[in-house]
Amino acid sequence: MNQGSLFPEPQPPVPDEEVANILRAAIARAGRLPRSADLMLSGLCAEYLVDALRFAGLEIVRGQPRVLCTPASK
Repeated sequence: MNQGSLFPEPQPPVPDEEVANILRAAIARAGRLPRSADLMLSGLCAEYLVDALRFAGLEIVRGQPRVLCTPASK
């Protein structure tokens, strides 16, 4: 059995560019506008959201990958 540490190492913050790319992809999936307009608006919204998150004092970090526990076989 692998047990995690009680005091795991803090995770480094995710770079702003990567957060903006993730938000841009999530916003652009609506598909209601022409592709060029969708990409432009999603990029602007993503960059604005990243700035707003940083201004609010939030840091985005990656969590530890989760492992699904399976019941022991009998």
